[in-house]
Amino acid sequence: MNATITLPDELIRRIAEAYAELASASRSQSEGSTFVTPDAAATEILGCKRQRVYDLLSSGALTRYKDGSRTLLKRSEVEEYVLRTAEVAR
Repeated sequence: MNATITLPDELIRRIAEAYAELASASRSQSEGSTFVTPDAAATEILGCKRQRVYDLLSSGALTRYKDGSRTLLKRSEVEEYVLRTAEVAR
């Protein structure tokens, strides 16, 4: 069963601003970390379950990079995805 929630534009703007502040703080803490694992992308950046990250990779919304058997994502690409989706939701 799917439900649709409509949020006021002002709330979406405030959420996007709060995320930008958190992303900035996260970036300064993990400076030099260009790539993240799907787990880190889910918990630290997107605030979602790991499966959502794999769904985004499968759909082509995010790019998958491989290091041996490890799957990695560019931190900047994941952060840009969040900002793009926040803009669309307005």
